[in-house]
Amino acid sequence: MKKMRLALSALALMASAWFMPVFAQNFVGKWNTVVKNDMMGDMKSVMTITKDEEDNYKASMGDMAEIKAVYVNKDVITFQVSAMGFDLSFSLTMTDDNTLEGDIDVMGNSLFVKAERVIEEEEKKEE
Repeated sequence: MKKMRLALSALALMASAWFMPVFAQNFVGKWNTVVKNDMMGDMKSVMTITKDEEDNYKASMGDMAEIKAVYVNKDVITFQVSAMGFDLSFSLTMTDDNTLEGDIDVMGNSLFVKAERVIEEEEKKEE
């Protein structure tokens, strides 16, 4: 019985190591991003997320924010940004293959963030 548990544990560990990089790769691409803000109106931007050969992630959001660091943990991507004179950190959770959602806290105000993957015309034809 112990050998069976050990074998199943080893199999589960190998399976998670096999699938996690594939899932994490899903963050790469362009995302139409909206920060919902009651006071200033919605702020929209296109965010681009890239990953190099060494599994380091980078992102850019045009003029909306300077993204200083990006961290990925399973289905959550965390950004450290400088925006509107503030250094902020926020996380977005992948709710499906093409949607990220989360909140960003700015001076006690929680702002909802939603990003939808930009699907290029060639990708649409393949589906």
